[in-house]
Amino acid sequence: MQIILNLGAHLCMAPALHRAFARDRPALLAAGVHVWTHAQTRGGTLDGVTGPQGIRTLRRLHKTARTRARVALRCEAAARAGARRLIVSDPDLLGPLSEGAGQGILYGAAGERLDRLRLAIPDPDVIHLAIRPLPDWWEAAEDRLADRAIPRSGMRGRPDRGWRHLIGEVSRAFPDARIDVWTQGGDPRSAAAAFQRMTGLAPSAGSGLAGGVAEPPSSADRLPPTPPWATRTWHGILARADAEDAAWLHHGAGALITCRDRAGRISSAPLQGDERDGRRRPA
Repeated sequence: MQIILNLGAHLCMAPALHRAFARDRPALLAAGVHVWTHAQTRGGTLDGVTGPQGIRTLRRLHKTARTRARVALRCEAAARAGARRLIVSDPDLLGPLSEGAGQGILYGAAGERLDRLRLAIPDPDVIHLAIRPLPDWWEAAEDRLADRAIPRSGMRGRPDRGWRHLIGEVSRAFPDARIDVWTQGGDPRSAAAAFQRMTGLAPSAGSGLAGGVAEPPSSADRLPPTPPWATRTWHGILARADAEDAAWLHHGAGALITCRDRAGRISSAPLQGDERDGRRRPA
């Protein structure tokens, strides 16, 4: 059985995908595609992996070991029920949005969380990660968290940690998995292509993704206009950091990942010279 992890990120296409997974569930089950979303991952299936950040205590490691056994049993049950593909989809596998964003750090605890996830699900075949320009992502994150009494100044993203740092942590945690990075995760059309790529099926007319056009986002999901507190200095520094991420991705990201555009097409440039370091190649 093929195992696919969808790690988010938050504020990209996960909500649209989860609605489509729920609406197309009968067709997916008939095709042998089983999906675990936050209802399962935060409901006990991945206990010890999701949840509050914490140090590696013996108790946490014991819980994670039990989680691995639980996941193995449920995977075995799914395979007996005819599953050919299992999709595990939850952005909180990288950490809750408030955990790093509240400190101005892009998924600062992702490395530890991915280590715990690897203990529970050691051998995923494919990992999907959707991203969007850093200034846009941080503006949306700050707007989403504005009602949680977190000072906006404390949430401003730090330019010394971008998507390439997160992608590197994902690659180190799962060196044998193929990693697909959707570079236009804020575009609704990406969700339709990602759905088909993950499930092997085209989204139905009732999924909200048919034709590559998602339903209009709710007010909570809509990217807000640039707020007045986002100064040109901060926005410009973050934009320069984002440009460095984009250049790294465009040139193949050191052969760590496969970049995909909104249509699911491979969008990274061919690798050059010493970038062919013997690691996985985009495919």
